[in-house]
Amino acid sequence: MDETEKSYGRVCSAAGALGCAIERIDQFTAENENTMVSQEVRGRLRCSGLEDGNTVWRGFGSAASKSRISFSGRNNTVFLGAFSKLRKTDIRFIGDNCLFFFGPLSTVASMVSIVRGGKSVLVGSECMFSSGISMDTSDHHGIYCSETGGRINLDADITISSRVWLGRDVTVSKGAHVGSDAVIGAWSFVTGEAAGNSIHAGTPAKLLRSGVVWSRGAADHLEQADDTEIMQSFLKKRRRYARRLNAA
Repeated sequence: MDETEKSYGRVCSAAGALGCAIERIDQFTAENENTMVSQEVRGRLRCSGLEDGNTVWRGFGSAASKSRISFSGRNNTVFLGAFSKLRKTDIRFIGDNCLFFFGPLSTVASMVSIVRGGKSVLVGSECMFSSGISMDTSDHHGIYCSETGGRINLDADITISSRVWLGRDVTVSKGAHVGSDAVIGAWSFVTGEAAGNSIHAGTPAKLLRSGVVWSRGAADHLEQADDTEIMQSFLKKRRRYARRLNAA
């Protein structure tokens, strides 16, 4: 198995863990060394340090503006799913064998994400992130037990399940896991578990209400939300992607 296949295999494992459907490896083509793209990719990403086995995968219809990826290490992988959209996003890798996965149809207005220590930042499909988002798998400095000398603030993965809405200026800490259909209120700090189908807010974020779902469209009733202009555009992209996945 060559390095490209290994990188794609890692992407597939992440997609499986998140329950995301992604394109087959043959639906990507090499645009240049260590960059794999499929059709209709829009916007350029500034990438530095792509050598040394670092790979960027960009899905069908993905878009990026004013965004960059920087690698400091080896064998790191980025996956930007079909119809995902990055704006003013800064993804940084420190060390080797890290992964950043941003699922199909997910969007972000602005974000800094730092992946360090062989860890992963996983974001599911159809997420909606506002501006000022921060995610980091590390504290970058050591905290130690005074009795044993062992480090107690180890680097840890971040997992954001599908259909999560992060409000403005949300910080997601190392080790956090956010369940599907969760809403995280603006200026919150997320650490540990945040249950799905719930609203969380605060520093640290705490459960405010359970039994919710959300929509990109604003209407008086959930049944009317899909009729809004923003949701009609979103559903059109979802249908286009479904046809691509089903293509021979």
